[in-house]
Amino acid sequence: MALMREDGSALNLQTLHQKWGGSLFVQTGHRPQRPQLPPRLYWLLFDHPWHPGQNHVSRALQISNSWAMTLRLEETPAYRRILDCFSLTFMLKGEGRLYLSNKTYPMVAGDLLVLFPGIPHAYGPLPGTRWDEFALFFGGPVFNAWLDIPPLDPTRPVLPLQSIPFSRRFKQRVGVSPRTFRLEYDDQ
Repeated sequence: MALMREDGSALNLQTLHQKWGGSLFVQTGHRPQRPQLPPRLYWLLFDHPWHPGQNHVSRALQISNSWAMTLRLEETPAYRRILDCFSLTFMLKGEGRLYLSNKTYPMVAGDLLVLFPGIPHAYGPLPGTRWDEFALFFGGPVFNAWLDIPPLDPTRPVLPLQSIPFSRRFKQRVGVSPRTFRLEYDDQ
């Protein structure tokens, strides 16, 4: 996964890790007899345990060439994960699906996946493909207030960013919608 500098040159996750720290993992999956190749790069920018009742950001990460939960779903199609915090996942590249108990949602690059605590879910790229994602995990009393504030709604977990008011303001100020916005890196 490469972020773009202003001059159009790419910066990969290894370079970002060297500059900003965190932990960088090269992962081939949990089945040694059937490794996932090419491997995915998993850059854990921030990982901090939290204490219930406190407002916190517990984890921030970026994954390039991810298979997400596809491997678990191949083995156990009914697999669902339950988080004890909120999660925002921005799809940088690729497409896939989010699986809830009673519904499947398509996801494409530019979508924001909003996951709420306590809701069983699984997600992954389309069969035979990979995607790139950036995710943030957080929780606490101040974030619990979001449960009643649109557009964050557990019944609408996949948000095409151009469909929310922030996106319209972003487009007015920057000139492009977040769906077409390239993440940029400035060496300055």
